[in-house]
Amino acid sequence: GGGEGLMQVFGASASSYGRRAWREAVLPNANHPVWFVRLAAAKALPHLAEQGDGDAISAAMLLSRDPEVRVRREAARVLGLLPKKGDAAAKQHLMRILGDEDEEVRRELSSSLAAVASVPLLHHNRQRLDTAPMAHNTVTLAALAGASEAPP
Repeated sequence: GGGEGLMQVFGASASSYGRRAWREAVLPNANHPVWFVRLAAAKALPHLAEQGDGDAISAAMLLSRDPEVRVRREAARVLGLLPKKGDAAAKQHLMRILGDEDEEVRRELSSSLAAVASVPLLHHNRQRLDTAPMAHNTVTLAALAGASEAPP
């Protein structure tokens, strides 16, 4: 059963000790055999880990390939919260899994990719405005943001 794993995850979420020791309580449950324990671990990650935490991001990446669609949906959402803006490994991972079979997972992955990629791209484009046409930058930003077509 998943009772023990759930107790570990919720115990970490509920206590100040757990907020410091979440790695031991939550990370092992990203591999738990029961899907709802893995889902609880995914849900706990953004509440316990600091943005940019490599262990938490690795766990979310693992969970984003889970056989259970509810776990993948949550992991896809979490991957928009945990990586810092411009995290190249997170961007590459999100781009690799954008073709998930579930429409809601794909939507979450697109939103997460836009969240992780947005600021550095704007900064990069701001530096290159004198050499690159504005239309190109607008199309690129619209595509990353998931817009169906670029603004006029």
